[in-house]
Amino acid sequence: MAYCHIAHDCTLGNNLTFANSVNLAGHVNIGDRVIIGGNTGISQFVTIGRGAYIGGGSGIDRDVPHFCTAYGNRIRLKGINIIGLKRQGHSKEIVSEVVDFYRTMEASALAPRAFVSHAELMEDYKANEVIQEIASFIKKSEIGIAPFMAS
Repeated sequence: MAYCHIAHDCTLGNNLTFANSVNLAGHVNIGDRVIIGGNTGISQFVTIGRGAYIGGGSGIDRDVPHFCTAYGNRIRLKGINIIGLKRQGHSKEIVSEVVDFYRTMEASALAPRAFVSHAELMEDYKANEVIQEIASFIKKSEIGIAPFMAS
C-alpha cells in the first residue's frame, strides 16, 4: 500500500501484504506470505518467517518465527497464524499440533532456543514438517526471537 519504505539489502519473499506506512530498515529478511499491519517499523537485521502475521503499529526488533502472530511496541509473540496455515493447505491435525507445540514451548521454563534444542521435548514433534521448520528458524536466529506475550 502507500508510504512503505524498504531500505537497502532487504530480502523479500513472495505474496506479501504490507499495509500503509510499513518501514523496513536495512538487511531485513521477510519470508513468503507474510502480512504486516500499518505503521509498523522493522529494525535492521530482523527476519520474519514464512506465513507470519504482524499486527499494525508494531515495533519489531527481534525475529518472528514462521507462522507466528505478533504485535506491539516492542513486538511480542501472540500465537500461531492458524488461518495462514489453513490457507496453505495444512490439515487440521498439523495445525493442531503446531498450536500445541507453540503453547508447550511458551509454557516451558526453557528459552525457545533451549526448548527446540532439547531432543526429548522435540521427540513428539519430529514428524511435523512445519514444527521442524519453526525449530530450525529459532535455532538459526542471530538476534533472538521476540518474547512471548505475557498472559
